[in-house]
Amino acid sequence: MKKEIIKNNGSKNLGWRTDRLNFDPEDLENVFSKHWAKENDKIQGINYGYGILQDLFCSREKFTISMFLKIKNRDRLITATVIQWLGTNVGFCWLREALNNAGYDIVKRKLKY
Repeated sequence: MKKEIIKNNGSKNLGWRTDRLNFDPEDLENVFSKHWAKENDKIQGINYGYGILQDLFCSREKFTISMFLKIKNRDRLITATVIQWLGTNVGFCWLREALNNAGYDIVKRKLKY
């Protein structure tokens, strides 16, 4: 089962606990997870055709496809799990405190729909 979750969720840039995403689509955990997965879609011409995670590991000096570090599904799963965690109550409180320590505030605005 573990290998199946790594293969399936990792390939979709989803975290370990996708069962937690079956609730309110406006919940922060759900929003963070969906946004991360979307930003890591392979779109030609954006981030050299790879998502944000892959882009973090490529060399900028002389771009060639061989300069990329191949991101494995396990790595994608782990990263997506952390991003999803940032949307939980505990993760968001940690994020808010870290940003506060850096002099930033998080301000909620009303959605326009």
